[in-house]
Amino acid sequence: MNLNWTEASRSLTKCQLVLMLTLVSLTPSPAQAGLDEKSKVLAEWIVNFRIETLPDLTTAPQRATTPKTFQWLDALAIAPAEPADWTPITRAVPGVFIKGTLKDDQQGRFLLRLPKEWNGKLVVAGAAGTRSEFNGDLVISDFVLQKGYAYASQNKGMLNFEPSDISNPNACPPRPLADAEAGSDANQLLYFHLLDSGNSLAEWGERINQAALIAKALIEAHYGWKPSRTYAMGVSNGGYQVRKAIEDHPETFDGGVEWEAVLWQRNGPNFIGELPVGLKQFPSYRDKHLNPNSPEAKAIQAADFPPDLVENGTSLWTLNRSRLWELTECLYVRKLDPDYDAQPDFTALANYDYVTRPESVRKTIATFANNGIVRRPLISVHGTLDALIPLKGHARPYKALVEAKGYGQNYRLYEVQNGNHLDSLKGSKAEQLPDLELIQPHAHKAFELLEAWVERGIAPPPSQCIQRGGSIVDRPQATECEILLEP
Repeated sequence: MNLNWTEASRSLTKCQLVLMLTLVSLTPSPAQAGLDEKSKVLAEWIVNFRIETLPDLTTAPQRATTPKTFQWLDALAIAPAEPADWTPITRAVPGVFIKGTLKDDQQGRFLLRLPKEWNGKLVVAGAAGTRSEFNGDLVISDFVLQKGYAYASQNKGMLNFEPSDISNPNACPPRPLADAEAGSDANQLLYFHLLDSGNSLAEWGERINQAALIAKALIEAHYGWKPSRTYAMGVSNGGYQVRKAIEDHPETFDGGVEWEAVLWQRNGPNFIGELPVGLKQFPSYRDKHLNPNSPEAKAIQAADFPPDLVENGTSLWTLNRSRLWELTECLYVRKLDPDYDAQPDFTALANYDYVTRPESVRKTIATFANNGIVRRPLISVHGTLDALIPLKGHARPYKALVEAKGYGQNYRLYEVQNGNHLDSLKGSKAEQLPDLELIQPHAHKAFELLEAWVERGIAPPPSQCIQRGGSIVDRPQATECEILLEP
């Protein structure tokens, strides 16, 4: 049976799609068939594929040459800024590398790494933002490959973006308009392929499941048997994919770890309802010299944002506004509420009010909203100073949702004091903040706790606040971090 992701299959109901993917996973593959350029098993799902036997599947070779490829830049996007903080590489991991395009879907990408010394298990990664299948290479792939895992990844079935101009009504500015005119050399407009008619957020949960099923079939062909365990890991939108993997596909995944994950709820506000407050209030807050007691600062915090961390000639809100807020709001309003700001008038993004938008927007979001039904172990790690996906508006409400559905025993939330959405913002250089805490090491520890939970029945420590400079402990001082800004 072919796994064809055609325009016709995009119209399948969710139940039909799950059934189709499940049937595919049960299609027998000849044991020890091996994977090479002529492999029928590989050609069943992937076209334009490349398969290589490499002396090292980790990023060690790329680190040595400091490449400027888009794959490397995609990996750097969610990694710590300092190379010394990257996942340590203590040994080479020889094996087979496969990448290609999903059959009958020109935008869908798939990646698989098969270590020579395999531990019998698989990790499937989500991709942050709208990024590529290489997004998790530094923070996830390097970590699990050295443990012996096979590693699969995907790009949610869509390419990222391309340069555009003012003639495209769906193009978005990467920087705030107050800083540079939209379409100028300093603020070149971008078109994101998420806005293509054939792409949707509703397919993101299915895409990580699809990648897992393809990977399992290829693993069986390569090693002679399927993985004994399959885990999901991801950051931000990739963390949302992990949640959907656990919520919707407990038959595929044994557990998951996500950090800084996005929460989508039918009644919102979601981040499209949170970000406008920052867009609207920040200019006046800046004019008042970043006064934390100003009405503008209080209004931003009232929308569940963390306090502003002001240091090193910049601030947390300043960096998030200049890099993330306007672009994120533009992209997701364009996708989920296309009748709003159709001109487009970018200044209208600051006035977006989710509560007053038509019922059709809520119906769209309901098709991919989280449901909190967590039948497999799931661990969330979230920073208290996440100023894009705030802790108060996303991680804590998701924990409450899981508990309300009766699955609290399968879930843990570890809050990282002074953790931020992007580890790359921590540092002492220009446009960096020294007092942030890295999320990556806590996420790696969470994965090891997940392994023990699933494979040996050892329940992890309870949900807790991870103190600055601390770690996950058996007897935490607090379930939640009471102070969202700690110097």
